[in-house]
Order: sequence, then structure tokens, then C-alpha cells
Amino acid sequence: MNEPTKDTFAVAFSASALFDMTESDAVFQAEKEDGFIRYQIANEEVGLRAGSAMPIAKALLATQAILKDKPNVKLLVMSHNHPSASPRVMKSAADHGLPIERASFIGGDSLEPYLVAEGVDLFLSRNETDVRLR
Repeated sequence: MNEPTKDTFAVAFSASALFDMTESDAVFQAEKEDGFIRYQIANEEVGLRAGSAMPIAKALLATQAILKDKPNVKLLVMSHNHPSASPRVMKSAADHGLPIERASFIGGDSLEPYLVAEGVDLFLSRNETDVRLR
């Protein structure tokens, strides 16, 4: 866990905000967790398309490049997805040029302790309840 600092602006994204997880979600709905895990493992090398929050992540990185100093933007992924989604999401982040510093894939548990521990200043998610945690 990182100590939050005043010179860092920590922005966390849910996997489903950063990427189009429509197919993965459909598999989870139809086949539950076991099917989701099998699907993620079978598709680890298949990149995910950009989701609705991708332009925001890119804009934050562009702003940091222009400012060149403070605040330092730290991008994270905080996800309710099973950890089996981690390799695919992280590969997709790299494919899209996103320097994700940390990621947490926690299954169905609450994201709140992870958001607090990472000192997240802004959390972008498609889940309104999660967003209100920060």
C-alpha cells in the first residue's frame, strides 16, 4: 500500500469503465463465476476494446505530460471482477498505453478498503454505489 502524498492525484478505474467488458459480463450472467473464470483464462491474450472512461484516462496522462511536474497522476484499476480477469485487463491496459501502477481484482468484496489504502482521490466506475465510496 502506498502512502498518499499531496503531489499525487490517484485515479482508480473499474475494469468495466476502462474497458468494454460486455462479453465478459454476459458470460458471468449466463455461466456464473466458474464460466467467467474459464472464459477469462481462455481469452487472456485477447485485448479489450476501450470503455467509456478510456478518454478520461488518456486526458489525465496528456495533462501530466504537459505540466511535467505536479500533480503526478497515478492510474489504478479497482475491480469486483474475479482475479482471473487480471491478466487480460492488464495486457489491455498496456496495449492502450496506460501505465497502470496497481490493480486489485477482489471478486464480490467491497472496494472501499482498497480505495482508502491506495489514497484514491477519484474513482470512476459504472457502479454508482462504488463511486459514492470515495
